[in-house]
Amino acid sequence: MKREALHDEPQRNPEGNLRNPKGLVTLALSTIVTHQSERFTGWLAHHLTLGVSEIHAFWLEGVPATAAPVADARVWHHDLETALAAGNHRTWWLAWKQSSWCDPRLNPRVIIRTHSDQPEMCQKRLYMPEQALAFRFVARNARSTWLLAIDIDETLQGDWFNYLRILNARARVPGGVRIAQVQLVGSDQCLAARKGFFKNEKKTFVRRTALHPDVGAFASIHEPTLAKGEFYLNAPRNVVALAHARYFNWTGRMRQPPTIPRSLRCTAEDGDCRRAVAWWHRFRVREFAKWRSELRTRHRMPARDCLPRRYHPAARVV
Repeated sequence: MKREALHDEPQRNPEGNLRNPKGLVTLALSTIVTHQSERFTGWLAHHLTLGVSEIHAFWLEGVPATAAPVADARVWHHDLETALAAGNHRTWWLAWKQSSWCDPRLNPRVIIRTHSDQPEMCQKRLYMPEQALAFRFVARNARSTWLLAIDIDETLQGDWFNYLRILNARARVPGGVRIAQVQLVGSDQCLAARKGFFKNEKKTFVRRTALHPDVGAFASIHEPTLAKGEFYLNAPRNVVALAHARYFNWTGRMRQPPTIPRSLRCTAEDGDCRRAVAWWHRFRVREFAKWRSELRTRHRMPARDCLPRRYHPAARVV
């Protein structure tokens, strides 16, 4: 399915070749449009209102374009296959060995392996490699100083611009910023925040020039691999957060077993790949069971009490 950009494609920028004065803050947002394409128009309007500099939407082949095109110079539409082909459909990615993403106690042998050329890193088989390929595609082509990849059921909330501007004024600017997800229940309630940052319930602002220079480095969509010496910090929830509509249409979703991305291509001969898919399936079943349990057991609060003050009520369901 051919998608046409709403205007000329951005000029390709070699990673690390950005020339902007210190303090300039621009944000490129990216998302993959899958089965929730009916939400796209509202999601897009919300983030354009927030002042995002660029939005890159990657469309999965076969997804109906139910959303009307938005004539805005900040929006580009791409076929997801374009990003997959640009990255040669890579499934193994590099992560720093000291990180939890390479911990053999958390990841079986079919998920991680050693990397002889770079002993400080491991190779990690990604659950959704298309996320890494789309993110790297944006990093190569975007003009913005910061990047953020989120899903259609997540909306950025809070004063992200002034927060990043303050960080840019630091003597050491962080390479990435973890943003906590706030789980919405209906339109007016949310689950009370967890203590700390749960590994799979965050996304990250990434300073574009702080990404690892190897185009094959990407630990997770929750925490992309940064260059050596770069670091992450946590954003305060009362300043910036992600409103996550996980539990919208939850009754219908509960009846459907967790699906494995079709981008994980396993041949009949690749037993490790098939074992990895089986491990991920078991992990997802346990994860869905935990979400069901938390919907009953976690304390509920008014949405206004667990999201930043600049929370946009009109955009909470998109």
